[in-house]
Amino acid sequence: MEQAMDGSIPITSSEKGSILDRIRAQMRQEMQEEVRQEVRQEVRQEVRQEVEKSLATLARSVLKLLDARGVQVKPAEKKRIRACRDLAVLETWLDRSSRITLASELFK
Repeated sequence: MEQAMDGSIPITSSEKGSILDRIRAQMRQEMQEEVRQEVRQEVRQEVRQEVEKSLATLARSVLKLLDARGVQVKPAEKKRIRACRDLAVLETWLDRSSRITLASELFK
């Protein structure tokens, strides 16, 4: 193959098209992967927000049930209930809150 005046090797239009197609395909793949990563991050964030809302709702339910039953809850106990981010613990507390007479019994 002969070299052009600038030292490069000339390519046919068919070869040029093939190279451009490969570059386009690679760019498409890279862009698709970037979009996938962005969507994954957005979905993770949305799921975290929904989980936080659900946990906060469950904590409020514990407090409302205790209040409805006339169980006195100290500020520190309310803070602990609101701060809990363990679903199993909150579910246990909700169950217990229907039977206890002292808020301190919730945490046993």
